[in-house]
Amino acid sequence: MKKQTLRIGNYFNGKVQLRDNRLPGFTIVELLIVIVVIGILAAISIVAYNGVQIRATDSTTKSDTSNAGKQLELIKATEETSPPDTGGLKKSENTKYIYTSGGGSYQLTAYSDRPGTKSYCVTSEKSR
Repeated sequence: MKKQTLRIGNYFNGKVQLRDNRLPGFTIVELLIVIVVIGILAAISIVAYNGVQIRATDSTTKSDTSNAGKQLELIKATEETSPPDTGGLKKSENTKYIYTSGGGSYQLTAYSDRPGTKSYCVTSEKSR
C-alpha cells in the first residue's frame, strides 16, 4: 500500500483566501452588535433620566407648597385675614396653584402639568 502525503502548502494555494488579502475593517455582525448594545444603554439612560426629572419636579412642587403655606400664614398673621388670591405668592415656573379661602381659613393645592407628578396641599384652620 502506497503512503499518501498531504502537502499543506499546495492545499492552501489558490483555494482559500488568506486573511492578509482582505481589507481591514469590521464585519456587519460586529457593527450590528455594537449598535444593539448602544441602543440598550440609551434606553436605560432615558428611563433613568425621566425618573430623575419627575422626582425633581415633585421636590420643586413640594418646596413651593411649603413656602407658599409659610407666606400665607405670614399674610394671615399680619393682616388678620386670609389673602383673596395667590397673586403675591412666589413659585417656580411650572408650579400651578388652586386656592380657595373663606371664613378665615384657606386651602392651597400646588401641582405641576408634568405627567406622573404629585400634587401637594396646605390647609389652614379658622382662627379662634
